Amino acid sequence: MKVKGERNRVSSSAIRQQMKFYYDNKFFNKWMNKFKFSENLTYQEKHYIMKKFWSNGTIACSRRLNPIEDDRLPKLVFTPWVLADTYNCYDFPNFAMCINTRGVSFISDKALEVDKDIVLGWCQANHKGVYSMIECKVNQLVDLEMVIRICTKNQKSPWIIAMSPEDKKAVDQLINDMESDEPILVTMLQDLKNAKALNSTAPYILDKLEAMRQKIEDDIDTQIGESNVGIAQKKEHLTDDEVQSNNVVIQNNDEDFLSYVKDFFSRINMCFGIQYDVELNREEYMDIPNQKEEELDNEDE
Repeated sequence: MKVKGERNRVSSSAIRQQMKFYYDNKFFNKWMNKFKFSENLTYQEKHYIMKKFWSNGTIACSRRLNPIEDDRLPKLVFTPWVLADTYNCYDFPNFAMCINTRGVSFISDKALEVDKDIVLGWCQANHKGVYSMIECKVNQLVDLEMVIRICTKNQKSPWIIAMSPEDKKAVDQLINDMESDEPILVTMLQDLKNAKALNSTAPYILDKLEAMRQKIEDDIDTQIGESNVGIAQKKEHLTDDEVQSNNVVIQNNDEDFLSYVKDFFSRINMCFGIQYDVELNREEYMDIPNQKEEELDNEDE
């Protein structure tokens, strides 16, 4: 039987899983909007390609079997793939097979010659998934969020109450009241001599932890080519050179992704006589006015 006012407390492991889910999907959504594809790719193909680059880092394109005379249906199909033969002297596959994850009839189950019957594409030089590159940083964010959660609770609950085992029900009620943000805590003790109140000496470090969290998130954004100047550091505290330096790193990361994806579609176009294209889908990198120009404008005024 529940004590009056008791509510189901979420375990720390469940909170950690929720934090992990939050950050995984936050950066996944940013990645999914990185490129603008040509209109002859369907929205489903675009989503599937980007999702595979995120998780696997690679995808294959091959001809659709048993084509139906319908101009609305794509003539090519994108799938995961596995090695079907040996590697060549440059460590690239000679033959590959499509992975038919849904068991459909229009995907080949034969070994296909690479760059003739099947085209393999990657989004990074290391041929790894984008998420594998930032996973350790995401885990670091989650760890930090759990520390912030503990410190926040230490600030919110500055008193530690020690009681005898006979007062378990009163202890449970007290904890529930504290978790519910009750401003006044009332409890019934069988023996007042068994009660002790200790003042929490937890220091206030939430501001430092938040700065660390923002810095890690900025690092992840930079790695996947997302503008982030002005988050961990206030925009007005940055010089032009600092902003431009950060923009260069972001732009280089973007261009690295783009070059590999463009190469993938270029080989598709050559092999299958189709015209696919891709470009970056982004706003201009964050910039700030030149400080000297601002000073001159102020003097003119």
